[in-house]
Amino acid sequence: MTQKIKDFDILDVHVGIFNYRNLKRIDWIFAGLVLALALIGFVVLLSASRGTTAGMPYYLKQAAFFLAGLVLALLIMCVDSRFLVSIAPVFYLGAILILSAVILFGTSVKGGQRWLPVGPLHLQPSEQTKIIVVYTLAWYLSLIKDRVRSLPFFLLAFVIAVVPGVLILKQPSLGTALALGPITIVMLWVAGCRWWHLLIVLLAGLAMAPIAYRKLEPYQQKRLLSSVNPEAEPKGAGWKIRQSNITI
Repeated sequence: MTQKIKDFDILDVHVGIFNYRNLKRIDWIFAGLVLALALIGFVVLLSASRGTTAGMPYYLKQAAFFLAGLVLALLIMCVDSRFLVSIAPVFYLGAILILSAVILFGTSVKGGQRWLPVGPLHLQPSEQTKIIVVYTLAWYLSLIKDRVRSLPFFLLAFVIAVVPGVLILKQPSLGTALALGPITIVMLWVAGCRWWHLLIVLLAGLAMAPIAYRKLEPYQQKRLLSSVNPEAEPKGAGWKIRQSNITI
């Protein structure tokens, strides 16, 4: 594993911004499923919007956002991922600034200040931050190579994830913040870190879990408990998990 990381140095590769060959790698089955879901949603909104006259109908909004998202997805797909990794620190710093702006100037909805108004749109930067953390960790791990087996360099990878994680918790968005942990652990493992370094981090996390749990808001505690036993509150905190199980 370590030898592979050593031989492959993404930061030494001269890459352009675009790689149009990516369009040939489209998974048409997956793309078809996404299109089918979008069409189902369009038909449902068309039926629900029938008879409404105020403002733009929901189905037209859905169609407009879907087309805009499709164009954006194709543009992003044409960008070489190695180029994105090489400029990941810029995106990371931008994400930190935007997450800070959400805390200071964001829109509060149902007790959570997670949205940043930008003209007619409301953005939720925490979702994009997860992707940015992946690219930033890829950049960092490519930079340090075998030094990932050294404890200080290993821990610095967690710092990269913890900084945005703390800002996301301030919003608060517990689920998004917790998702950064497994992402970091998996990437460090693939990069060839020492297994006992991971074990130390996991044991430290387990030791701190009771303290962290007491710091959570009551509704966040309920959400965690409902993920273990959704039947305890089938029409309350466990509602979303039960509906997900029914859907599957």
